[in-house]
Amino acid sequence: DSILVSLNGKTGLLDKDGKTIIAPDKYNIIRPSEDKLILAELNEKWGIIDNNGKVIVDFKYDNFYSSSFSDDLIPVKLQDKWGFINKSGLEVIKNKFYAVKPFSQGLAPVLVGDKWGCIDTKGN
Repeated sequence: DSILVSLNGKTGLLDKDGKTIIAPDKYNIIRPSEDKLILAELNEKWGIIDNNGKVIVDFKYDNFYSSSFSDDLIPVKLQDKWGFINKSGLEVIKNKFYAVKPFSQGLAPVLVGDKWGCIDTKGN
């Protein structure tokens, strides 16, 4: 369990004993995930860090759809299109969809043009 803290417009993270996990001096927004990874916003771009502040996924994304991975993938927005990356930042499904929802039981709803459909975890 962790506690979000804010100081001078920056967000940090404390453990349940009040010990600093991520100091509130760098990131505008942070969203802890269930996977012990932290989604963070820096200079209007999103990336993923670990509990030590080490960058796992570079700060290049416009947004994340949620704070948790489903089927080991998380939806990411880049240049107005959505795709999916894994926990190490590998682009598994290219950013080519107008809208997406997280995976559930191996399928994710995606919007192509004006039609919704589903893809599997390989993008088929």
